[in-house]
Amino acid sequence: MAIRYNPTPLDILNFLGCTSSGGRAELEKFETANNVKLPRLLFDFLSAAWKQPLFATSDIWTTKRPHLWFFYDELAESIADLQEDWAECPEQYTDDVCFKLSHLPKERWPEIVPDYLEIGSDYSAGVATFGIRRDELAQPDPPVYMLHEADMETDWHIIDETLSLFLMRMLADTLGCSMYKTAQNVLAKKAGWHYCRIKDSTEARQQAEQLGIDLTKAACCGALYSAAVTPDVCRYCYIEDKKTFFLLIEDTGNNKTTCVIISAN
Repeated sequence: MAIRYNPTPLDILNFLGCTSSGGRAELEKFETANNVKLPRLLFDFLSAAWKQPLFATSDIWTTKRPHLWFFYDELAESIADLQEDWAECPEQYTDDVCFKLSHLPKERWPEIVPDYLEIGSDYSAGVATFGIRRDELAQPDPPVYMLHEADMETDWHIIDETLSLFLMRMLADTLGCSMYKTAQNVLAKKAGWHYCRIKDSTEARQQAEQLGIDLTKAACCGALYSAAVTPDVCRYCYIEDKKTFFLLIEDTGNNKTTCVIISAN
């Protein structure tokens, strides 16, 4: 029995049948228009996930426009919208980041805040935007940053040390249906997969044993939305000859378990 204990995000997309390269042309167009080269991992992931219904409610942008966006473009729009307010009482805005940027040519903006390629957002607790620093796009597996709407424009901070970890956590969140049942509906009703969701830890581990899975060998990552007390742990793998994907999310901080088994009918 062939068990893939450490599949990459692209391996899992391929396993689930998300093999389209429909987004490739648009991504290449984006690269040309913005004079950038996306990390190969991001390019291939977005190309495969492009307009896939599986990601309709996911926090990574693959089905809605704009699919990708630069932070500096967003700041430029904010500056244009705020000009009228600033004109009335400029002294009130001297500490405002956009106000400071408005007095500098764009090539000097990095002195105040780096540019980021925005790749997704989360609306569960206010708007949080996920992005990769523009000057780190040349890295094969760059870190991913987050900015919350309540923070200053300069307050981006690392949420994941690598893009591959971020994408895996996005996949785990999407397939685990933590917020929406999109994956269950798409996979079971439209793509013909059997989708089983288990909320009991003992039963989940029994299922893993019956499938011949050694959970100590399974790849791990933190869940996208970790408990405040103890971080969630996701374990995942797939069995090639049984065409079965196994995902176990144990939220020890909140004493919750989510186990998903996706198998071919």
